[in-house]
Amino acid sequence: YERLALASEPADAALCRGLVKELQPSLRKCRYHLGLGGEEQVQLSAEEVIDKADMTFRGRPVQIPSEKVKQAVATAEATQAENRITVEGRVEMDSTKVIEKYGEISNAFSSAAQTIGSEMLSGGGATDTDSWKRLEAYAREKACCNNIERNVILLLITLQKLEKVTELKSNDSKKVVKPAEGVRFADLVKADLTTLSELPDSTPETEVVLQAYTSVARDSRCLFLGLAYEAVGKSLEAVALLEHLSRRIEDLDAPTNAPPCFEHVNPVVGLLVEQLAKACARWRCRLLAAMDPQPPKPAIVDLALMSIEAPSLAHIAGQPQQAGLLRKFTGKLGSFFSR
Repeated sequence: YERLALASEPADAALCRGLVKELQPSLRKCRYHLGLGGEEQVQLSAEEVIDKADMTFRGRPVQIPSEKVKQAVATAEATQAENRITVEGRVEMDSTKVIEKYGEISNAFSSAAQTIGSEMLSGGGATDTDSWKRLEAYAREKACCNNIERNVILLLITLQKLEKVTELKSNDSKKVVKPAEGVRFADLVKADLTTLSELPDSTPETEVVLQAYTSVARDSRCLFLGLAYEAVGKSLEAVALLEHLSRRIEDLDAPTNAPPCFEHVNPVVGLLVEQLAKACARWRCRLLAAMDPQPPKPAIVDLALMSIEAPSLAHIAGQPQQAGLLRKFTGKLGSFFSR
């Protein structure tokens, strides 16, 4: 199942990894009864050979058993170094160019992953299965980090476009920026973070960083979803989301000590956190100011009421009342019939 996961499509690979997880308790029990040792011995042997390893994955040694795979991994890393974008403050590049550059990196690591799968199926994986597993996980981690870096940069570009408009409902504003694109980029970041959390050999430091990045992706989605509501005229929903975001964005921050695999992701995430706080405050104030004010009910206080004197009826209290002709006639008629 492990080898099938390395060589299968993403959907089938997820199924194979689930079967491997189900078999782990039984495999540990078999190793115990056979006297092969547990995970502690595996960690100890890894520490002994780490200096001789071709590379490391999350602190674990990785031996590359094939020269063809070594060449593919080296080519992918060179492509990444050549096309990576350095962001300092603002992104001085069009989003189309960003997608093009990071697309070349993604294609390079996809090619490396295919080479790993084909070499393992050809028999090269019979010597050291753990190395092949970590090598495949290394390629997936690199590809996911590349995607996260690209989508965070695209989020920064979208935030920069928001600075050029003061409202979102007009057709001119919609030509400049589309908040729905920010929602899509945030969802892509969250999907890649989920993939990273499923990779083997996870460490507490990695888990902390992934949780922090997930919070950034969640808050980014909240901001752009609120602005997307505003763009279609749902101002109440937009204000509610931005009010909710403003209360929790103060606690948002990028990790300070990120593992080496996130060395290029962490700086752009830090910039995104700063820009998110500014954009949230700016658009929250604009939306609140643009909402129709609700006029309060008038409070009427009649200050002259206590100065008005009630009319006196004393001059008519002692006068007898004059009955009308109709009352006299009906009274006599009633007394006649009562006899």
